[in-house]
Amino acid sequence: ILAISATVLSYLAISISDYLALTYTDKRLAFRQTAFASACAYAVSNTLGFSAITGNAVRYRLYSTWGLCTLDVAIIAVVTGFVMVMSGLTLSGLGLLLEAERFQSVFQIPTWMAHILGVVALAIVIFGLVYVTSGPETRLIRQVTVKRPARRLVGRQWGTGLCDWMLSAAVLYALLPSGLQLSLIAFIPIFVAAHYLGAMSGLPGGVGVFEAVILILLPSSLTSEVAAALIAYRAIYYLLPL
Repeated sequence: ILAISATVLSYLAISISDYLALTYTDKRLAFRQTAFASACAYAVSNTLGFSAITGNAVRYRLYSTWGLCTLDVAIIAVVTGFVMVMSGLTLSGLGLLLEAERFQSVFQIPTWMAHILGVVALAIVIFGLVYVTSGPETRLIRQVTVKRPARRLVGRQWGTGLCDWMLSAAVLYALLPSGLQLSLIAFIPIFVAAHYLGAMSGLPGGVGVFEAVILILLPSSLTSEVAAALIAYRAIYYLLPL
């Protein structure tokens, strides 16, 4: 029940992120339309992988029927991707800083190294957020004029991205055995790393790679229970929305 509830809320956060990204274009759509397009795009891209192709193809198919052009869809894809990276780095950095002792006792990572990695992650986030919210009113990127977003809008997108990462990680965390002795905030950096390594593998949904990273990084002798949780996670977060 917790995993399914977190899945629904995660897709709601993703839908809100797409709706806010639409602000960067000159078009306006109802939230139900962007929510439908977003949910379809992520359900397909999460399962098939190659999100830059599959997810955006679904977006374009739906948004183009509602009056958006290719550039509008590209802007939405870039903005949501940027927010996802920044929010993922934020939670990873906080996890490394707040749970440094746990990483030392469980993963044999020195506390000072966890602190350095956490500070570097947060520094990248701060630089990225300052860059997009300061400077000239407009920027010319590859002959495309991009307006500087309002700080309030960026803050809302960032908060939505944080909620999405926490909720998607909570889906798997709720299914894991209780003997792991890891808090959710300590689990999120592992989840983010597994997500991006799976995405870089090029396999559909990162299947096999995502599971391997989780099994390797989670300090547990309960391998069969963790494997069962990963299967349930695939069914709930990937196949159910699809």
